[in-house]
Amino acid sequence: MNVLVYADVQSPEIHQTITTLKRILVPHYTVQPISTDSLLTQPWQPSCALFVLTASPTRHQEATSLTGNAAGVVEKYVESGGSVLGLGYDVGKSGSAPGFGSDLSMLRDGKQFRLHDKKSGNTVYPRSFSPSTETPSTHVHILESGTTLALPVHSSSPQPNSESEFESEVTNLENMSNLTVLARFEPSNAIAGLQMSIGSGKAAFWAERVDLPSTITSPDAAFVSSVPSNGSQAQEQIRPLLPALTHALQSLGILVPASDVHPSNASKPATITSKPTLSHPLPQFLFSRPKEPEIVQDFIRALFPASHSTTGKSPQVLEDTDDTFYFHMAEKGEKIWLMFTSAPLRTKHIILSLPPSSYTPLFDSSVFFEALQDARVEVNALDDNTPDNGWSLGDLLLYGPLVTSTQTMFDKNPRFLSGHPVPLLSIASYQLQGRGRGKNEWVSPGGCLMMSFSLRAALGPQFGANRLVFVQYLAALAVVEGVRAVFKALGSGTSSTASSARLSSGLADKVKIKWPNDIYVELDTEKGVERKKIGGVLVNSSFGGGKVDIVVGIGLNVLSLPPLASIAQLLPPDLRPDKVHTAASIIATFDVMWTDFLNNGGSFDPFMELYLKRWMHSDQIVTLTTTTPPTIVRIVGITPDHGLLRTIPERVGFGLGSGGGESEGGRYIDLQPDGNSFDLMAGMIRVKA
Repeated sequence: MNVLVYADVQSPEIHQTITTLKRILVPHYTVQPISTDSLLTQPWQPSCALFVLTASPTRHQEATSLTGNAAGVVEKYVESGGSVLGLGYDVGKSGSAPGFGSDLSMLRDGKQFRLHDKKSGNTVYPRSFSPSTETPSTHVHILESGTTLALPVHSSSPQPNSESEFESEVTNLENMSNLTVLARFEPSNAIAGLQMSIGSGKAAFWAERVDLPSTITSPDAAFVSSVPSNGSQAQEQIRPLLPALTHALQSLGILVPASDVHPSNASKPATITSKPTLSHPLPQFLFSRPKEPEIVQDFIRALFPASHSTTGKSPQVLEDTDDTFYFHMAEKGEKIWLMFTSAPLRTKHIILSLPPSSYTPLFDSSVFFEALQDARVEVNALDDNTPDNGWSLGDLLLYGPLVTSTQTMFDKNPRFLSGHPVPLLSIASYQLQGRGRGKNEWVSPGGCLMMSFSLRAALGPQFGANRLVFVQYLAALAVVEGVRAVFKALGSGTSSTASSARLSSGLADKVKIKWPNDIYVELDTEKGVERKKIGGVLVNSSFGGGKVDIVVGIGLNVLSLPPLASIAQLLPPDLRPDKVHTAASIIATFDVMWTDFLNNGGSFDPFMELYLKRWMHSDQIVTLTTTTPPTIVRIVGITPDHGLLRTIPERVGFGLGSGGGESEGGRYIDLQPDGNSFDLMAGMIRVKA
């Protein structure tokens, strides 16, 4: 789920707000900015857990910058059950009056943002607060917890920050039936934070910018560069008010991850067993399955052809566009591991050795290779299927407990990508800068499987660039089939035949593909069956020399806890999947599919029937907003030539399959996966921004 911070204009304050919210909410939520254009054109509402508005700390008594049609969209979101948090705002109130606040047209054509509760008849409008200089307050008291927090001194005023003007216009604000006071200023007892019900949703407003350090007085580009992602002076200034922000989030139903921050000890081998507290990547280990140690040597020789051996200079250095790689011999491993605290983000230290289990408690390499062999047997991919000129996917592994991004390491470093022999699998336990499709971030919680791998294919008459669109479909199918294999293996270990059958079929059927590259699960909840995202596929490609380098990234929630959904939540408590076996199953499944895909000239035909069986869209009725006027269509499949989503106007036919050409009664409407966004909940397909 997303926490979206309204950012029509980028500013240092917005940057800091996002940084602070990430500190509190990761890994449960992704925190991202959203612009007015995206508010109006993108299907952001279904995946938005919270919408955040921030006021400028130097501008007082101003309405929000959210106006016009965008204001109307956000009001509908709240009325339908969404949540809004306003930081640095007090509110004015108007009681019910004929027509006041009930007509959404008042929010358009330049009108300011207001929230109207039809049940109580109250309308509130947020505005940036104006501190009082007559009776300054020094503390804020959170009522529910009884916590009292000291307020920072704002550099824009010689006096301590003071209460907002919540009650400046309406003396009976507290008598509103839909309002709860969350915090008060001391000693004045004025309201510092409040929450109210708006339709089916909620809104909370805090006068203090509890997300900002007290030293910000104006937008300053130098401020942005001075804010690292963790441990900065600005973050230390925020720390006293973090409980207030946490309480504000919890009052709106946001599930804040438990704090497990402990100072790291650089004098001991670094280990990560829970939420990481480091702001930089740790060294990674490059190794192959034990019976083929020469694979690592072949890899290094190909990457550094002038060296001719792995016993020469150490480290061997590769400077690339985004990162600089240092490859260290095994005997240097312990020394490098203990020096991790000095490693910047764009430096990759790679140790050519099987990792000691004491350094990697979250990943057991021996268990992985055993699981990979078992998975290969399950999909009939034995050793004699290994390519003559190399190795199979998974035989060579790069593992890191904490990395920037497995995907970025490949696709943002062209020398490394094109120079290393393939395939190479990269797995991480945690990511600092996980990536999703487009500009999206991918939250990387501890229960999430995160991996990327490199592939290479020769381009020619038998395999054209138009076939690459199918790689993301192939990877998504491999994820679902891999999960099904894991469920089958778990079921085979139960004493009940009925339980085994339920795991291998019924529950496994709840894991689905959402076009074009997402993995969803159907969970039974109090509200009925809910479809929730548990993973996704990201594919990048680079062309040169008659070949294409492909990077496939996969993120899958295996053991993640609510509010995130995961495959573990489908299973009974006594049966638990693990990330190592799940990764091995997916890799073995994809490797077989990839070989068949190449052998068939990039044709998706051998996989089409199974793909359509595993996705959630067959004969689904949707609205295309990509046409003028919007068109009601039925999804009928994937085009076999270019992998487009094939739809047909609903008035024309029903369930016509995935064939090409004209339909029996009219025309097909085919949609590109990279240019469109599927709003599953609303049943709409839109142009992707």
